[in-house]
Amino acid sequence: MRLQQRFLGPSSGPALARHLYSRIGQTPVPLEMGVSLVDHLLQNTHHWQASRVPLPPADLTANLINAFFVHINSQMCVLHRPSFERAIKAGMIESNPSFKRLLFAVLALGSRFVTDARLPTIGTGDPAMHSRGFNFFENCIPQNSLFVSDLFDVQASALAILWLQGAVDFMTCYQACGFMIRAAIDAGIHREQITRWNASPLEDQLRKRAFHLLVTVDRCISSSLDRPMVIHEDDVSLTLPIDISDTDLDDWNLRGSRFPPPPTPSHPTAMQGFQALVRLQLIQGRILRRLYGTNKHDMSPESLPALVATIAELDGMLNHWLAELPAHLRWTARPEPQFLRQSAACLGLYYNGQSRGSSFER
Repeated sequence: MRLQQRFLGPSSGPALARHLYSRIGQTPVPLEMGVSLVDHLLQNTHHWQASRVPLPPADLTANLINAFFVHINSQMCVLHRPSFERAIKAGMIESNPSFKRLLFAVLALGSRFVTDARLPTIGTGDPAMHSRGFNFFENCIPQNSLFVSDLFDVQASALAILWLQGAVDFMTCYQACGFMIRAAIDAGIHREQITRWNASPLEDQLRKRAFHLLVTVDRCISSSLDRPMVIHEDDVSLTLPIDISDTDLDDWNLRGSRFPPPPTPSHPTAMQGFQALVRLQLIQGRILRRLYGTNKHDMSPESLPALVATIAELDGMLNHWLAELPAHLRWTARPEPQFLRQSAACLGLYYNGQSRGSSFER
């Protein structure tokens, strides 16, 4: 993989070198020259590890994939089912190791909702339930971590974190999420205007879904553990994924990115809940950084008015978020069954944010 496919900011060494070369009228040294032999060896190891893992029987694979889309993707909106299924039919399981890892992540999450004697179990009772899919999960996480991520790798990382949240403690999730976000940053997924990601509306929307999910989980875990976040909002220029159906996204992708996206649906959708969750966790990140940062607030009488103003500002952000929450996610009336889990997640985290502000105030 070329070095141009890895993100380098405008103040990076290669960027400054290009600027200096242009100032003196010389041709910059090609960036490919900076890729070492070891980099290539690590990439090849990543491909070999994925290609040697067998898949479960075809009927079980199909059941697990369907369970994932019904129970997980219907809430978190990470994958685009038509393109995922097209990739399977095109043989990408065998030709693309990164896609195979993504498939294993899908199978790991789908295992939580399928009862089949062919699925291995570890232990009994609740531990066995939470460990379901481990044999797939261990194959979606590369043994070699030092490779350049593509879209499938980042999607697999996002799904792997979802599986981990139901299987291990938050400390382990915190460590894993930190590495996965840094791998996504390495690919430039956190920046809006990156040619590699902007050419295709489908890839552009899918990378936004995966990255925002990773960041949202990181903010949630960091807040729960009172630990620093991996990345702050000032370092991210990526906009939210738009509310669009799978069919409309396919049509838009065929037309090309030079055409505008279709109108936003007028009916309730799962993406609206996902967007609300991402916006809420953005506020949660601000609460964590501005109130609970390592550099403690000066609690002297002279500084209290500024602190109170900060708490009031953050509380106002939460109230504005609640006022903008779509009606189908509110508790004024019982949410429809397909939106019940999204509603509970959004409002539970909203009250959690309020409690963090009020407990600091006391």
